[in-house]
Amino acid sequence: MIALCLANTVWGVWATRAILALEGRQIVSVSLTGLVSDFIAAESRRADSPEQAAARVRAYLASLDRAVAALERDGAVVLVRESVLGQGVPDRTAQVRRTVEQEVIRAPR
Repeated sequence: MIALCLANTVWGVWATRAILALEGRQIVSVSLTGLVSDFIAAESRRADSPEQAAARVRAYLASLDRAVAALERDGAVVLVRESVLGQGVPDRTAQVRRTVEQEVIRAPR
């Protein structure tokens, strides 16, 4: 009986800390399809070799991953825009686009 009470108390402390940690998180959305579509459209107009194009796509997708991960590290819960039904979720697509462009598109070649 004492072990059960102790376990219940430990769980209660853990659950309270977990709930309080979630309290400061903001739910945001990012339109990954739009970002990737825009990039692919821009890349299709370039006259790079297939190897160069593949390298740029890999770099872009890696940068996109890092930009979304940065939002998560800053405390946001990131939803893919295409799966969001409600309109009350702030859209951070422009922020991710700027981050990726600064890292990949405008980087010296």
